Amino acid sequence: EDTARPWKRLWAAYASFFLLSVPILGAGTLPERGAPLGDALNAPGRWLTTPFQHTAEALGINVRRIFTQVFALGVGLAALGGVIAGPSMGLSLAMGESLLINALIALAIGGLTSFPGAAAGSLMVGIIQQFMIKYGQLGISIPGLAEPFKPTPPLVPASTVLLMVIVLLVLPHGLFGKKE
Repeated sequence: EDTARPWKRLWAAYASFFLLSVPILGAGTLPERGAPLGDALNAPGRWLTTPFQHTAEALGINVRRIFTQVFALGVGLAALGGVIAGPSMGLSLAMGESLLINALIALAIGGLTSFPGAAAGSLMVGIIQQFMIKYGQLGISIPGLAEPFKPTPPLVPASTVLLMVIVLLVLPHGLFGKKE
C-alpha cells in the first residue's frame, strides 16, 4: 500500500464518482428525449396528479404502472447514491438527512420542473460549498477590512441558502424552470 501518496487513492475515488455520474445524468435525460415513460410523464404530466387520474386513464395511460416505474426509478437512484456516497461518508441510518437540504436547495435553484436545472443547481451548490470551505481556511481579502474574512463553518450551509435566495429573486422559477 502506498502511504506516501494518499492523493492517488482520493483521485481514483473522485474519478470513479465522475465516471459513474455522467451515464446516470445522461440516463436521467432519457424521459425528456422521447422514451415511453418520458412521453407518459411529460405530455399529460399534469393529468397524473390526483384530480386528473381518471382523465389520464380514460386516455389509455396506465397511471398505476407509471407511478410504480417512477417510484422504482427514484428508489434505484437513491440506492445507487447510497452505494456511491457510503464509502466516503460512512454508513448510518441517517446518512441521507445531511444531503436532503442541499438536494432541495439545488432543486429550487435549478427549477422544480427541469432535470438539467437540478444538475446545474447541484453543481452550483457543490461549488459554493467548496469555495466557502477552502476560503474559510485561507481567508478572503475584502477591501476595507484589516484582516482577511474567514467564513466560519456555519456559514457554509448559509451560503447555499443565500445563493438560492439570490437566484429565486432574480429568476422566480429557477435557472431552467418553466412558468406553468
